[in-house]
Amino acid sequence: MFQECQKRAGHPLPLSAYLLKPVQRITKYQLLLKEVHRHCDDQAKPHVDEALSSMLDLLAQLNTAMHQLHIAGFVGDLSQMGPLRLQNECDIYTFKKRTRRLNKAQRRQLFLFDGGLLFCKKRSQSVPYASEYYEHKLSIPTCSLGFSETSKTSSTRFEVWDETKSEAYVVQPIDESARIKWIQQLYR
Repeated sequence: MFQECQKRAGHPLPLSAYLLKPVQRITKYQLLLKEVHRHCDDQAKPHVDEALSSMLDLLAQLNTAMHQLHIAGFVGDLSQMGPLRLQNECDIYTFKKRTRRLNKAQRRQLFLFDGGLLFCKKRSQSVPYASEYYEHKLSIPTCSLGFSETSKTSSTRFEVWDETKSEAYVVQPIDESARIKWIQQLYR
């Protein structure tokens, strides 16, 4: 019966193409909770805030899980790195700690986990229409991660380094507002 209606209407896609998948629906819940928050009484707001906070945490974990599946070349078990605290696309300038001469910027995706900082390069599959993935380039364990909230090269940048190595990295997030989030998370 549905197929007949579909043919008469000239819709080539099946019904399932119009329905949201669970992973798509879950992203809508935060929007619904924000709308509920706007219209609820003051007594209910703390409960709605708590639900919204939980939903945002869940979305962050879901995002983490999706990205972890697409990091190639990492030696070890990514799940042992702990939860993902932050990720952003950044321009990275490498320099030797002694000379402080910056190399040319390289675009990298940075992943900050409880267990360390991963530098990855965004890659595309060679097959058309395939998804992107990240290629692991470098990691700094939390136990040897040092940082400075500002860089001598620019106030929009910060610096990170491995205490056990001679190289350091100037980090400039593509999204300028992300720098503050990085500093807050690095202090945790």
